[in-house]
Amino acid sequence: MARRRVVLPILFVLNMAFMTSRPTLAVEEYSGSVVGECGIFNGAAYNVKASLTSPSWHTTDVQYVFSPSPVDATWIDAPNGKTRYFFVPSDLYTVMVLDNTTDHVEQGTYSIIASSCDCNNNGVVDTVDISTQSSRDENVNDVPDECEIGTVYRTFHSGAALGGQILLTIQGWIYAAACPVVVLTNVGDTGATVAANVAASINADSCLASQNITATASGATVSIQGLTLAPSDVTVTSTDLGLQPAIPIPALSSTSAALFALTLATLSLLWLIRQRG
Repeated sequence: MARRRVVLPILFVLNMAFMTSRPTLAVEEYSGSVVGECGIFNGAAYNVKASLTSPSWHTTDVQYVFSPSPVDATWIDAPNGKTRYFFVPSDLYTVMVLDNTTDHVEQGTYSIIASSCDCNNNGVVDTVDISTQSSRDENVNDVPDECEIGTVYRTFHSGAALGGQILLTIQGWIYAAACPVVVLTNVGDTGATVAANVAASINADSCLASQNITATASGATVSIQGLTLAPSDVTVTSTDLGLQPAIPIPALSSTSAALFALTLATLSLLWLIRQRG
């Protein structure tokens, strides 16, 4: 009986010591992610983001092993200890997540693409281009507008043509050729007629066809598809004094469309007032 009183406390102490020495990460399963993503954290650019979603796991509990092993890799941890941001040379990587126990048990494996994050090839990370306003980002997706393909609208509105010409210079993919298109106007042409002629001329232009740029007309508005989102991709010069200058509208959101409608309504009202005056 006396022996049992001695042994039980000793076993209890040993068991408690074992439980308290077990690392937290061995109790809770790992959950997290590793993705290729461009961005800036604390002023530093990153192209790989590793996150932990298990409540008790932190970046000090794991190791991220890249294959192939990147040269000149840098990383920074978020203050909450849940996210690590890497910047590595652009490549396709396999990333293993190992825990920091003695055995370094593999907790997850991810295949990712680390981008150069420099879509316009100017030697500056895209997010830095945007933050310094060297590049526009009208649709706020951290990609410079000159690297994205979208639709740009031009509208020929109010009054009737007096005769002349419209010169459009259209730039497609970045570094591609800029293509000039000349459209003649006739006395009495409406904005809708001019828009239809502009669209037809764009579609008939071989320079634009080689860049997969097309156009359609709806009323007095021409929509040009296949352009980058940069507003400077289309410049319009008109020698026809009967038509108001073309109004550039980036096709990026319903808000832009609403502002466009308001602008047209205002311009139309001013034109009518001037005519009656």
